[in-house]
Order: sequence, then C-alpha cells, then structure tokens
Amino acid sequence: MELKDRLYNQIQIKASHNSYVDALPALPTQLLFDPNDPAKDGCLGLELDIWRHSSKYVPYSSIQEGYFTVSHSNGRQTKLKYFLDILKTWHEANKLHYPVFVTIDIKSKFGGYARFHEEIDTYLQQYFGDDKIFMPNAMMPDRKAGLYDNARVYGWHKIGDMLGKFIFCLSGNKGWKKRYSNTDILDRRCFSDIDIDDEKDINNIVVYNMSKSKGLKYSYRGPSTRITRVYDVDKEKDWNDILRFNHSVIATNKVNDTKWAKVNNTSPINVKTGV
Repeated sequence: MELKDRLYNQIQIKASHNSYVDALPALPTQLLFDPNDPAKDGCLGLELDIWRHSSKYVPYSSIQEGYFTVSHSNGRQTKLKYFLDILKTWHEANKLHYPVFVTIDIKSKFGGYARFHEEIDTYLQQYFGDDKIFMPNAMMPDRKAGLYDNARVYGWHKIGDMLGKFIFCLSGNKGWKKRYSNTDILDRRCFSDIDIDDEKDINNIVVYNMSKSKGLKYSYRGPSTRITRVYDVDKEKDWNDILRFNHSVIATNKVNDTKWAKVNNTSPINVKTGV
C-alpha cells in the first residue's frame, strides 16, 4: 500500500517541542527532511505556546495581530502571526506537503474563557486561512454524532487527501480546550487534546497528549482511533520504546543533534506496526 493511501492515525511523525525557541532551527528548517541524515530536523509536528491579550475584535472579520502571542512564560512575547506567516510562506513553496500537526499550547489562565473559541478561530482565519486548515468537521459526515464517534465509525482521512493541510490542536489550559471542543464543534478550526488518564467528556476529542513517562505505559498493537502525542522524548531508549509502542506524534527537544531521533530512515513518516 502506498503511503498516500494510509490513514492519518496509521502513521508516526517526529515533532519538535517548544518549536519557537531560539535554540532550535527556524521552523522551515525543522520541517525539512534529509534521507542522508534522517535524524536532523524532519519534523511534521510543531508546538507553539500562546498567551491571550484581549482587545476589541469582530468575530470572523477582524482581530488585532497582538491578540495572541507566543512565549513559554509570560515574558518576551512574539505575535502568533509572525509564526503563522512563516508557515504560510513555507506552504506556498511546498503546497503538496504532508500534513503538519501544530500543537497550540494555551498558557493563558486569566480573564476566564469568555469567547475563546471565537477569538482563536477568528485569528487563525484572518492570519492563516481556512483553506490550509484541516478542520474537525472534515471528519464528521454524521452531523448528529460527535467527533469521536465519527472517527470511530468513519476513521481518519488518507494522507493523500490531507496534503497541504495543517492540523491545529489545542493543548494546555484544560478548561478552555474542553469548552472549545464542546462549543459548536462543526464550526471549529482546531482539534483539542486530553490527557490519556482523563476519560471525561471525550465525545469531541480524538487526540491524546501525554508525558514521556505516561507514553511508556501505553502500547498499541495497531493504530488507535485517537492520535497519541508524547512529549519530552529526549533519550534514545525512550524514543525507540515510544516509537515501538505505536504513538503517533513523538515530540522531542533533540531536533537535530542526534542519530536516533527519527521515525524512518527514508521518510519523515513511518507506518505503525500491525497495520
């Protein structure tokens, strides 16, 4: 079977953890894959930590560039648009690229939820573009059922049908991402994740997110209905075990200084065992 015919939940990809930090290469470099050095970069997963700075906006019409910024702590802030522009430019030069999984880690806690679903979706629509986003409703032929039930029955899309797309997935602030996933899911631009040990309110959740220690506890013989992301996988033995355990998105800080942080020797995508 050709790779383009594989379902998205049947594959494994490398991701960078805190992709925006100065210690890592620029985002376009992280996305490059070199079969002559497969452990160098080759990421199809990224992570951006966001902070909200509320101001006036018009839903799905206009929103200030500084409404969301990127930073690990509430220190030096860079507009989220800056990174979205980088990804757009890269996309324009590589329009048939493999799908890129972008974790948006919500660091904000103050100000309450308000209408966060409108805010982040308006921002992505205005500064990135809906045409490049793989949205949850693409997986929901049964409009009366939830996202998870649709995924369980109809499955994920084939890689070949997701070329040129970005999958945005909210992580971080538990209350905000939970409410986001349960607010008009058919209209949302992002997926939301959940900790693998928290099985509450899962109907619109198709992504698990977990630390390395939890990832080493769970093994899948075949593909899970949910995408599983594991972060802080920074040692060779852990990397090999997480890969062998069939996790989907393996996030590491070791982006380009090892010989082992790779999912495949010839491709940035690996097919899970047992599929």
